[in-house]
Amino acid sequence: MFTDPRIRRNLGGILLAGYLAAALAFGAAMPTAAAAVRAHAGAARPAATASSSYGACQISGTAKFTPGLSTTSRTVKYTFKGKFTNCQGSNSKITSGTVTASGKGTEACSSGTTKGTATIRWNNGQTSTIAISTNGVGNAVEVSGTVTKGTAFKGDTATAVLAFTANPTSCTGSGVTSAPFNGAGEIS
Repeated sequence: MFTDPRIRRNLGGILLAGYLAAALAFGAAMPTAAAAVRAHAGAARPAATASSSYGACQISGTAKFTPGLSTTSRTVKYTFKGKFTNCQGSNSKITSGTVTASGKGTEACSSGTTKGTATIRWNNGQTSTIAISTNGVGNAVEVSGTVTKGTAFKGDTATAVLAFTANPTSCTGSGVTSAPFNGAGEIS
């Protein structure tokens, strides 16, 4: 997913710290997800050229789910708001941004897949609207998509890995209706 080796090296520790913190929050459901994410993040990749990765950022925010995530898979709508920080890449004018997203899919606390749209407003005034798909196991969610419109990165591929934190007892109760997340993303 992260093609620029400098970005992988810098963000690798951040992702691992996020997954370890999430593992403490999610208990038994997390080991499989954490192992999958560590394997994905550490997989060997070809050396990147300057044009193969436009940039990567840390991502944080909060997602809201309606109805709340439970132990049973069902159709769920989501929205999230967050921020992109510590952006590094070939466009030095883009250093941060804000993101909003919405979509729906079949989800439960243990796994899920969705489709939606995310819009990033970059610090330099440019925008990127991305058609996204998510695939989650436990609290680890991989996001992938294509920038479909906007003034930055149109036609390029966007990927991210996010770790969500929530009280796992809510899964058996009223459902998880809100959860903070941290992770990293790249446009290439």
